[in-house]
Amino acid sequence: DLKVTLGARYTQVDYWTNATGPKDFDDFLVGSGATYAVSDDLQLFGGIHQGHALPGPEAFVDKDLVEETSLGIEIGARGVISEGIGYEVAYFNTTFEDMIVYSNDGAGTTAGQNGEATSQGLEATIATDLNDHFETGVKMPTQLTLTYTDATFDSANGAKKGDVWSGQSAGNDIPYVPDLMLNLRTGVELEKTSVFLNFRYTDESYVDAANTAKIGKRGILDLSAFHSLTGSTQLFGKITNLTDEEYTVGRLPDGYRVGAPRAACIGLKFDF
Repeated sequence: DLKVTLGARYTQVDYWTNATGPKDFDDFLVGSGATYAVSDDLQLFGGIHQGHALPGPEAFVDKDLVEETSLGIEIGARGVISEGIGYEVAYFNTTFEDMIVYSNDGAGTTAGQNGEATSQGLEATIATDLNDHFETGVKMPTQLTLTYTDATFDSANGAKKGDVWSGQSAGNDIPYVPDLMLNLRTGVELEKTSVFLNFRYTDESYVDAANTAKIGKRGILDLSAFHSLTGSTQLFGKITNLTDEEYTVGRLPDGYRVGAPRAACIGLKFDF
């Protein structure tokens, strides 16, 4: 009933620049995940894993920056509430130390460390076939996923003035991480044809570490359809942003950027 998976990763990087020559880096990461079958209708799962992000050669050699490290923890449960209704719920928590900012002309950033931060939250998914409850006579698979995230800085940093990462203080929200995201997908499946609607909602979020400006919330509706022409050929089509919603996706580089307008595509898929 209990399954445990252990993992390890060893990394070695050889850096070299014209000015300073070679310099080496290495580290060792470990992780573990486990599942436990409580019953036929309930399974518990969890995991704990180390992670890292490496600085580029210039930052590591010339500025003596250390790697970014993280520790991620997840614990949750999945199973069946009643006949035809499945679910999964999980709590996640990732702590970051020595967060790396990479050089980016568009973002106006230079390589540097960005202090400490924590991202934690809850994610829940529930799925069912509506036909099982309303007896429509056709399959109607439906799935709803909600994600709540609290991502904040735990310390201030020394980013240059005007940098997207400047002005942060402990407790500020991490830019571009919304508190709430939602995804609802439902559709109809016939013998050869299926049609699906997918709604994606994203809450507002800050666009700078100082938390002085935001991009607004948005809800995007997509439509997709599939039709089997033969056993190995499928016709498909998709319309993204079906309602032609106007929204912003960011403020980099140098000003607010709009999201994609309504777009459509059609094609054929062949299996050999």
